[in-house]
Amino acid sequence: MEIVLVSGLPRSGKTTFANRIQDSGVGYIHVPLDKYILAVPDNYSFLEWVDKTECIDWNGLDVDLAVLASGNSCLTPAPDWSNGGIRKERSMQTGSRFMPSPEIGVVIAGCHAIKAPFVRSRVKKVFIYAPLDIIAARLGGGANEPTVVLDNNLSPNWRSIEKYQDYCDSIIDGTESLRKQCQCFMEIAGLNPADRSILA
Repeated sequence: MEIVLVSGLPRSGKTTFANRIQDSGVGYIHVPLDKYILAVPDNYSFLEWVDKTECIDWNGLDVDLAVLASGNSCLTPAPDWSNGGIRKERSMQTGSRFMPSPEIGVVIAGCHAIKAPFVRSRVKKVFIYAPLDIIAARLGGGANEPTVVLDNNLSPNWRSIEKYQDYCDSIIDGTESLRKQCQCFMEIAGLNPADRSILA
């Protein structure tokens, strides 16, 4: 099973991009990393916790990936953010996302995605980049200085996440049209150009 890890700052367009890839029918499904955030420890605020790569249940994610790779479908965890992220029973009613077994691979989208400790040969790393002023506007920052808006609304570590692009195989412009982004994805994934009509 192919794995594409998609990182980027919050509001850069990771989720929209990953959903579009799944909806396009090119054989990849979206695995949302935020569903694998562990419950917030008592001595942390939510933003302090999600700053850290250990906030992700990497082992649990790996177990679910093995289920998908075996040809079976599964549900994501269902963290209850009204209760510190403590997980509810997995079901569509409690907020789990249904993940069908993919034909080709998975797109794992989340700020810390490229930090996944997977030892696999078929892993590609992608960064969704959007200018800070665009992200600030998406956060409702108005005319304020973009870095001030991000400092006030994102985790303190957002500058470190921005540097993840230095460790990625490819960078996709988060301000491009979804069609253009998907065409870039197909090139990254090595998909048949003849299949690009699917993304029209």
